[in-house]
Amino acid sequence: MVKRVYRDELPGQGEFKEIIESKSKEFNDSKGKVRTAMYASDYGSCQRKVWYQFFSDKFPPERITGKLARVFANGDDVHFRLSAYLADDRALEFEREIGVPRNHLEVHGRCDGMTLHKGQATIVEFKSINKKVVEAIKLEHEGQLMWYLGMWEAKRLELRKEFGIEENDIVVDVEFLIGHTRTGRDLSSAEKKLLRSNGPVKGEVIYECKPTQDVFSFPVAFDELKFKEVQEWYRQLKWYVEAGIRPRVRYLRTKFPCDWFTGKCQYYDICHGEGANQGDIVILGRKLEGPAVQFEDRGDGLTAEEVERLMKLKSNPDEIAQEMNEDVASDEEGDNE
Repeated sequence: MVKRVYRDELPGQGEFKEIIESKSKEFNDSKGKVRTAMYASDYGSCQRKVWYQFFSDKFPPERITGKLARVFANGDDVHFRLSAYLADDRALEFEREIGVPRNHLEVHGRCDGMTLHKGQATIVEFKSINKKVVEAIKLEHEGQLMWYLGMWEAKRLELRKEFGIEENDIVVDVEFLIGHTRTGRDLSSAEKKLLRSNGPVKGEVIYECKPTQDVFSFPVAFDELKFKEVQEWYRQLKWYVEAGIRPRVRYLRTKFPCDWFTGKCQYYDICHGEGANQGDIVILGRKLEGPAVQFEDRGDGLTAEEVERLMKLKSNPDEIAQEMNEDVASDEEGDNE
């Protein structure tokens, strides 16, 4: 005798889905941690979102959905898998996950990998993307890699100076080099690759498309002007954090990065929710590593008079939400059309 059981009567139906949803959130929960440093991967994202993360005790984010958590985890899986492919080719001398040198802005970062291929040191970044075809490198990814190239190129030149090597000289064996305070044997594997590189450090962004698993690769050469643009972005962000002034941004609340297919920004309600403060927010700033950034060095359009007015708000917290931000207001009008 066979008893027919309908799907909605099956024991445990839906239990595993709920467990996965719950655990996805737990694995990516920051647990209210307050950010203490800027990261290279921040470049090109919403400065206001990054700013909130430095003050999460005052601006707690909404927990991300299980779906968004798995999107992030899938990106990590892609990095691990693609780096394993390159690491398996010994001729590439590929090294994974290397801490990037820092300058006075103290931007933290770990590049996905470095290789020495055909005598050329190359920084590699892996990205997963929700497209079938990638026609051009994304600006934020180019900027992140440009920062890495700037830091590693400065390190390469520093090493050549330390060991008395001219730019056109080719280094064959690093082990027998003698510098001012150390020998070639004391160098890290990444530093040895830099000294053996025939010319400036180069980069490459490698995309894997989620719908098709096709791979697209874009070489990137160091560009001093583009590097300075990226550096200016971090300089602005550092100033805003240390001054305790929320950055002004121009985004439509119905468009990325405020709202997109995977869900809304974790800080959406703080910016756009009912009763949200659309004006300037000024709080006690947070000192970051490295020397403070002077106002004159930022160049983001905020006038000295505006800064003076904003700083006065610190003496009277009740005035924080007084003046409306015209840029945000004009964007809201366009959003409602």
